[in-house]
Amino acid sequence: PCLFAVNFKISNKADAQYNWPVVKAILNVMVIAALTFTVCFVCIILIYEGLHTSSLKIRFRQLQIQLFRALLVQFSVPLVFVCIPFGISFIIPAIGGDLGGLVNLFVLLFDFYPALDPFLVIIAIPR
Repeated sequence: PCLFAVNFKISNKADAQYNWPVVKAILNVMVIAALTFTVCFVCIILIYEGLHTSSLKIRFRQLQIQLFRALLVQFSVPLVFVCIPFGISFIIPAIGGDLGGLVNLFVLLFDFYPALDPFLVIIAIPR
């Protein structure tokens, strides 16, 4: 399989061998992305627990919760509409699969994200 001019296999024959430097580079990027998302999820959990255990004034706590919701939406929307489809578009060809019509869906999701993000933030913050 070939993706963005990166050959995962050295030849297209049945006895083809994987191009290990390319595979290692992709695995390295995946590990870095996984660590980044792990840190993000740990921070989300710690902030959520901090908002519910601290002795803040009611109005200040409500403002902090609104900000937390807005930040959560701004984290989740790019994750769902950009990062996950982009990751899938690398992983499926790397394991020998065919993307087929998924490419059209991924392009649609990439284009839909900038228009959707502000509306979801506005909806996430109650008045």
